[in-house]
Amino acid sequence: MLNKYKTQNSRARSWLRKITETPRALWIRNALCSLCLLALFAVASPAATLPPWSEGHLDIHHINTGFGESAFYILPDGTSLLVDAGVSNAKRPWRAEARPDASRSAGEYLARYILRALDGAPAKTIHYAMLSHFHEDHMGAVNKKTPDSRTGPYKASGITEIPDFVPIAKIIDGLYPDYDGPGGPWHDPKMNNYEKFLKWQMKNKGLAAERFKVGVNNQIVLLNAPQKYPGFEIRNLAARGVVWTGKDGQTRDVFAGVPDNQKRENKSSIAFRLTYGKFKWFTGGDLDCRGVDTIPDLTPDIETAVAEICGHVDAMKANHHGNYDANSVALLRLLSPRAIVIDTWGASQPCMNIWRRLKDKSVWPGPRDIFATNVMPATALALHDEAAEVHSHVVIRVAPGGDSYTIYRVRDTDEKGVIETATGPISCGQ
Repeated sequence: MLNKYKTQNSRARSWLRKITETPRALWIRNALCSLCLLALFAVASPAATLPPWSEGHLDIHHINTGFGESAFYILPDGTSLLVDAGVSNAKRPWRAEARPDASRSAGEYLARYILRALDGAPAKTIHYAMLSHFHEDHMGAVNKKTPDSRTGPYKASGITEIPDFVPIAKIIDGLYPDYDGPGGPWHDPKMNNYEKFLKWQMKNKGLAAERFKVGVNNQIVLLNAPQKYPGFEIRNLAARGVVWTGKDGQTRDVFAGVPDNQKRENKSSIAFRLTYGKFKWFTGGDLDCRGVDTIPDLTPDIETAVAEICGHVDAMKANHHGNYDANSVALLRLLSPRAIVIDTWGASQPCMNIWRRLKDKSVWPGPRDIFATNVMPATALALHDEAAEVHSHVVIRVAPGGDSYTIYRVRDTDEKGVIETATGPISCGQ
């Protein structure tokens, strides 16, 4: 009986080998083993993080704190530029959740992000800081609860809190030093505080301040090795309604004849075009198209005037957080970007009509990728686009020489710099 069982077992093993060692079975077995190994590796290995900036690259970081807009640039030779440091007074649930959390102020988190981004750079200094315009979600709100600065005799919010952690060498805005002149912003706590900040920092910390000079290409320049990057330029396109004509440093005042009380702050935003090799980038603060395809407005169309002089770009920051009154058809057709970043932090951003316009290939042809920093769940429902519900930092990294770029979504719920998605490399000049 025992020999009979042995014979049967031997026959079973032989039959099993025949069906499991066929070429097809071996291929399936090897594939399953590979998948198991990949799964084990994914579990055991740490998530990929964004590598530090290195010389020759151009980085544009759109930092999501949930409070406003801020972009940090590291230029090819390590020169750094901060554009806006917004902290809005808006409350939850209209405003997005604080990122990564509410244990620190938005200004401190911005500064910590900047310091990490500068890990590979020559110096942990902000060489240039720029305010696109004077709204709290771009410069920082001030109220009775705003804490005092750790550095000087002023309140710490947004741009005025950054030097508590990382020094700023020069600040540029659209009005310095005449904040009381025609067309200037109303005087309120944030503006009074900003002026105190400037005066104290200039006297005690060596801060330099300048008014943005429309039409020039030598105000924001490479400071470390400009001779190595002759194909780099930042061209100042517009500010306070004044727009470059395209000829040398000549300008024209689009707001000429408009009463001061009609000169809207959003339409007064700073705009510039950055060129690095074949790569071209546009940013225009909160420029809007009121009076063109939205509600009536006495101020002339500034978006089209700026877009006409800018021309086609590879990528752009959407104007005014993708709100209903910006990013006109004319602007989008003239710029025809391959990639668009929308700095969003509120429930109405981006607006449904703008979201659809950005995706509509009848507005301009060709592929495009759209990256919003913070689309809230209810906003995604209103957009009828579940895929739009996302929040992250968005980083554009241009390869040395400016021939291609990659766009990264970087996790914003901690400070580890974990890459969530990577799109690219995308060839420039398409």
